Amino acid sequence: DCVAGKDVFVSYGREESVKKFVRKLKLDLETQQISVWLDVEDIHAGTEWPKEIGIALRECKALIPVVTKKYVSSQYCKSELYVARSYEKPIFPIIHEDGWRESDDGEGVNFMIAAANWAFFRPDDDYGASLQRLVEGLKGLERGKELRSSLEGSGNETKKEQDPMDSLTGQPFSPDSKPHNQTWAEPTPPTGLLDEPRPKPAAPTTSCATTDHKYETATRKKKCS
Repeated sequence: DCVAGKDVFVSYGREESVKKFVRKLKLDLETQQISVWLDVEDIHAGTEWPKEIGIALRECKALIPVVTKKYVSSQYCKSELYVARSYEKPIFPIIHEDGWRESDDGEGVNFMIAAANWAFFRPDDDYGASLQRLVEGLKGLERGKELRSSLEGSGNETKKEQDPMDSLTGQPFSPDSKPHNQTWAEPTPPTGLLDEPRPKPAAPTTSCATTDHKYETATRKKKCS
């Protein structure tokens, strides 16, 4: 079986120059403790390569598409990109060549990666600076996952509702006890205007008197009799 569950899956075309680039990129990322899934190293002889690619895409934490003209015209490369998006994997596009958006296929790939921040690794770009930004982005993704995991709880612990005061005291919240460095005052009845006795409403009165002679009609007189 292939080695699944790597940090990143690298999707790339088959140009010789790109093959050399992704091998170097893999070594540099692994130097930074970021594991990389690469087909030429992680698909072993005699295995079903479509199955292995599918498992690796499902289990990876992020996808790095190395975008070139060859990449956008490759059905396999685009399928890897589309499947990763269907799994809602974070995408870290690497632009390795200009001119890839000039075809309809290029526009399709552009649509899939437009919302992500691109890293430029073209021949004239600063490889070291681009690598640093890519590493920072990937490690930031991992820190974000660790933070969410710590907030959600782990293992067999029972999740408890977070009390707003926890962020002020720094103590773990327990619904059965109070933080040791916090005292809570017993509730007291409200004071002020709400304590004043409310006047009783006046009893309704019925009167047919009126000072307006226009309403002194026979009908009204009959009603009051």
